[in-house]
Amino acid sequence: MAKMLFIVDAEFNENIGIMCLSSYLKVNGHSVNLAIHSHYKNMEDLLTYINQIDPDLIGFSVMTVQADDYQIVTEVIKRRTQRKIIWGGPHCIYMPEVVMSTNDYVDIICIGEAEDSLLSLMNRIEANEDYSDIPGMLIRNNTRGWIKNEIGYLEQDLDKYPFPDRDLFYDISPILRHFNPKRIITQRGCPFKCSFCCEPLLKGIYEGKGKLIRSHSTNYIIREMQEVINRYPTRNIHFGDDTFNINNVQLKTLLEKYRDKIGLPFTCNIAANNVTEKLIIQLKDAGCTGVYFGFESGVEKIRFEILKKRVTNKQYLETARLLHKYDIDFVTSMMFCLPTETLNDAIETIRFNNRLRPTGSREFYLKMYKGTLLGDYALSRNLSVATGKYEYQTKDDADEHYYVRKIPINGLGLLFLKFPFLIRFAKPIIMSRLDKTLAWLKLPLLLLSYYSMKSFFRMSIWNIWNWRYFFASRKYFFRKRWNITSDFVSETKYR
Repeated sequence: MAKMLFIVDAEFNENIGIMCLSSYLKVNGHSVNLAIHSHYKNMEDLLTYINQIDPDLIGFSVMTVQADDYQIVTEVIKRRTQRKIIWGGPHCIYMPEVVMSTNDYVDIICIGEAEDSLLSLMNRIEANEDYSDIPGMLIRNNTRGWIKNEIGYLEQDLDKYPFPDRDLFYDISPILRHFNPKRIITQRGCPFKCSFCCEPLLKGIYEGKGKLIRSHSTNYIIREMQEVINRYPTRNIHFGDDTFNINNVQLKTLLEKYRDKIGLPFTCNIAANNVTEKLIIQLKDAGCTGVYFGFESGVEKIRFEILKKRVTNKQYLETARLLHKYDIDFVTSMMFCLPTETLNDAIETIRFNNRLRPTGSREFYLKMYKGTLLGDYALSRNLSVATGKYEYQTKDDADEHYYVRKIPINGLGLLFLKFPFLIRFAKPIIMSRLDKTLAWLKLPLLLLSYYSMKSFFRMSIWNIWNWRYFFASRKYFFRKRWNITSDFVSETKYR
């Protein structure tokens, strides 16, 4: 038996990917533990825990926004314990060369889906065998540099894998155990080619390696949900697939069995260009209370040409009409500071969101990462400039993005949604120099946004665990926003 330790930064994100890896390793005879470093007062306490459980391998699933912090934590662990460390996750898919060239303390990098490659790695560590040729792994070699192995084949039978190991998180995090909704993943892959997403990269990486879009069987999905309901406090379900309605024929069967065997309220993510009235009726009949979709920009030209998301405004409006007709809540997402976007374009996005009349909306400003199709596209057309190790910044020839960024930063999209009469004054409000006045709006808008999401997910306002989750997530968010770092990301204390 080899021992694996996963380290995550905060407990408000139950990482289904890590849960899947853990369950597969455990059923194959290995030991898996988890450390949530927000649970520890300082790095010394985490190091003590690491030495107590004595893992053979320490793993990080890395988003690009986490990379710098995780790099420092990785260095401290490596210097103090000399243990093997593996990185995986989206950051390693986007920028494997950056990880290899800038991180001297990562021993192994995993690219893509990791169940079988990680199991092979753990088996060879246990047997004290060479693991330098495992598919999908980049291996540091002191004499040969990095050994870059070809990606492995995609497993087509997802039912081969056991249910996600939720106990890994829930046993040490009462907040996650009691939080609702519980997330379920029914499939992998996405048929769309949005330029800001990692899915197009996966299509290229796995070309010739098997079908990318795969689904669990309906029986597997139902059994997993029954286990979750029987073992954990569960009041509603969220299907966390990128696109729940990829295959509406298969989905019809799942929805019928869900209605008969599960019967809990649920929410899901949908693609507006594959919505029919028949589908909305099926969702409603099965207990769907809310859906989520992103239209990103209200300007079709930007959505089509820049974001490569070929869904028309007409399709979004029709989807919204059907959702209103059958009384299903929906939340939209908008993206700002896009290449070629002007302030008028950003205001048009807000206007379009108001035409949809969603229950709530989420607003983001674009982080254009190196390695994405959008980043490469913008750079090749002189629409962006490189800033730092990981990002490109949109060129702002009209000198308006200073104002556009105020929309997501100050939550102004939600303000205009809840008070639509203000939209006629959108431009003077956004361009106002009264930043301090807008700053005072942040807290009430944050609470309004949280109330909208609680309504969407049918979360009780009286449930203490929901509030604990909320404050834990806000604490983490503001520490990152204001760069208030703990001992875990001290650059000098433990070196």
